[in-house]
Amino acid sequence: MLDAVIILNPSAGRGRAQRAISEIQTWIKQVGWNTQFMFTERSGHATQLATTAPDCDVLIAAGGDGTLREVLNGAMRRKGNLPALGVLPVGTGNDFARCAGIGLNLPSAFNVLAERHTEKIDIAIAGDKFWINVAGMGFDAVVANRINQGFRFTTGTAAYILAVISELRRFEPIRLKIKTEEESLETLAVLCAVANCQSYGGGMRIAPNANINDGKLEVVLVGEMSKSEFLRQFPKVFKGAHLGHPKVQTWQTESIEVIGPNDTPVLMDGELTAPGGFRTRVLPKAISFVMPPL
Repeated sequence: MLDAVIILNPSAGRGRAQRAISEIQTWIKQVGWNTQFMFTERSGHATQLATTAPDCDVLIAAGGDGTLREVLNGAMRRKGNLPALGVLPVGTGNDFARCAGIGLNLPSAFNVLAERHTEKIDIAIAGDKFWINVAGMGFDAVVANRINQGFRFTTGTAAYILAVISELRRFEPIRLKIKTEEESLETLAVLCAVANCQSYGGGMRIAPNANINDGKLEVVLVGEMSKSEFLRQFPKVFKGAHLGHPKVQTWQTESIEVIGPNDTPVLMDGELTAPGGFRTRVLPKAISFVMPPL
């Protein structure tokens, strides 16, 4: 059995993943792992590759949060052996690597993988799709759509800030219906984020109280506010200090349904899914991940 299969998205991080191949290969030789590279060619391909990859101890996603989500979905569809997951953060946001203590650069990620320490972590499922980081509806999904279209010469946090400024001019609060075991409400809102991890958007700590092994999802609802007020509060999200605002509600749940206008995009781990709403629930400690001890 292989030590690892590395599924690499060459276009991740605006070519950063492609440029990292030689560095990854050098590291593999240093640790003496028996590995196989698999390269994605289109959206959704990482899921197919992860489903059919040879048996291995670790299935590694080399890319961003979107690539990791695809690899997760493929892993959960595998028959027989379910390998641990790992990540090489060469994408745009790399928020799972950030939240899991893996780090944002290849040397730190290499060190984590070499230790081979695994933790059982929570994931979530929406319909027949799995996600691991943050799902959301509203302004965050609109911003993600703008990010996916790309900014010339800009990636990471800077790209997210530019997207926020660009999209806020035409965005209006949306009416959301939210139902959980603890809450049932209908309200105008800027966004509703459902988090397994603490951050998205390249370090925006939307849910600083989220925990990947507590069996809960963290709901963060940002209510209707003026655009000027939103811009004043926006910098606080990088420190998780926005939770003190009176228009921000947060609570924990095991399952949630969020319904909005039919044309409202839905965001899951940086990728857009079917618009109009989503229903999701947590799957406690459903998969092993190579990461530092919790």
